[in-house]
Amino acid sequence: MNKKGQVTIFVILGILIVVAGVLYFSFRDVVDSSVGGFSGSNQVKVFVDECFEEVSEEAVYLVGEGGGYFISENFSEETGFNYHLYGEENYFPSLETIEEEISLYVATNLFFCINDFQDFSEFEIKYGKIDVSTEIFNDSVEVGLDFPVSVRKGEEVVRFESFDKIIIPVRLGEMHFVLDKLISEDYYGEKGICLSCIDELVYEHNFVFEHVGLGEEDLFLLIDFENEKTEKPYMFVFVNRRLK
Repeated sequence: MNKKGQVTIFVILGILIVVAGVLYFSFRDVVDSSVGGFSGSNQVKVFVDECFEEVSEEAVYLVGEGGGYFISENFSEETGFNYHLYGEENYFPSLETIEEEISLYVATNLFFCINDFQDFSEFEIKYGKIDVSTEIFNDSVEVGLDFPVSVRKGEEVVRFESFDKIIIPVRLGEMHFVLDKLISEDYYGEKGICLSCIDELVYEHNFVFEHVGLGEEDLFLLIDFENEKTEKPYMFVFVNRRLK
């Protein structure tokens, strides 16, 4: 090999060494969270996971008690529960609407739960937008979270992007199917309530149906006592108002 070729090889090797050095010093402060990060950094992720699980479960139960709504303008003034039917007006929410309501509750209350990471003053923590997605199935509700979090301590940084899905084993999708069928088949109409029809349908799906007359209004509760996966019964509560 001639001297010119040797010089070329040494030049290329020199460039590669310089580039490798630059990359090393540029990224040496980034630690992959999958291998645990630096001491204490994983506590931040655990904290977010716990907040996420807590507010997700709250959201699913509160939306059930609100008749499918977290925020709604269609409140009954006397009882505080949401209407499904108000005379001829139908306010029964779609599954997509309920999913949006759950996501809204989780995003709003997760922000307050993490409290700007005040409990982690030893770290410099920066975070981005909270993005929540919800899917309702017959026997469960799944809530997902994308939430970029950067945790710095000295020269070390750990970044988290997404978190494990929260799966809440309530039969919300099946409840929605039952209620949709009740409304579509007019078990509750101008002539009154066909309680025997309702009881038959509800019994088929192992739910309990309760009705309380409130003058021109009727308070309904569809309750799941049979789900062994949950510690407390799941309720879907709403009000219908008859107009003369």
